[in-house]
Amino acid sequence: MYESITRYIDAFDDWESTEEPGRVISEFLGDLERVADHHYTDTLERFGLEWSAGSMSGANLTDAPAELAVALLTAAYRADHFSNGILENEFIPNGLVSRCLRRLRELDPKKGR
Repeated sequence: MYESITRYIDAFDDWESTEEPGRVISEFLGDLERVADHHYTDTLERFGLEWSAGSMSGANLTDAPAELAVALLTAAYRADHFSNGILENEFIPNGLVSRCLRRLRELDPKKGR
């Protein structure tokens, strides 16, 4: 279910070496749009998080449901709309995007576990 976005894990894990980061982000956001949580602020609130860089970056995803990981990714995407560059300069380098994607891969029923 989430293969379309979890395929970016390697690129985000090794962000400093990623070639054409703008293209990677653009393609990732296009793929994220297909699974995005358009009620992400409500979802974040249900899990005790705020729509802020600090709160989102500190989210514990160890036992988190897919719903939270998707909401965090969507919120990071939307935050970039209001604070241009925060996705590329904060949420990718600090590992939030990779952590969300790895959690989705763990939970994905199609991964063949």
